[in-house]
Amino acid sequence: MSNDTSKGTANILHQFSEYIILQQEYSTQTANELAARSLAKHGVEATPAEVGTWHKLNMAATQGKMDIYAERMEAESSARVVATAMIALAQNASESQFTFEEDVEQDDESDSCHDVDDDRLTIDEIYGYDDPEDNAEAALDDVLKIQERGE
Repeated sequence: MSNDTSKGTANILHQFSEYIILQQEYSTQTANELAARSLAKHGVEATPAEVGTWHKLNMAATQGKMDIYAERMEAESSARVVATAMIALAQNASESQFTFEEDVEQDDESDSCHDVDDDRLTIDEIYGYDDPEDNAEAALDDVLKIQERGE
């Protein structure tokens, strides 16, 4: 067992380096097995396949292919956009609540085409849940799914 008792970020770098050395001198399978064995000795159950996933994530990070902070900022920004839109929809709905009869009277009096804005559905109408918070959560889920697909 090593005398190195470093912890935190320094230990992550040290373990990553030791894993790379094992992988180069022996094989990926050996590095995975020995890392899993070391974890088990310290009360952490991890399969060699899970160790391989850990290494895959570390490699992506060292190659600049992972930016968790940027993903968080993008998701939070999208959530703010959705929340702002939902608030605007709610404000518009509360400011312009007409009864069905008033709408019909207005339509009869007007010879012009319908405004596009008048036909837009609210978030609650789109998702149809009884609780407005459920509708908001469903809208956010849709935004996150669109982001995942890269649309």
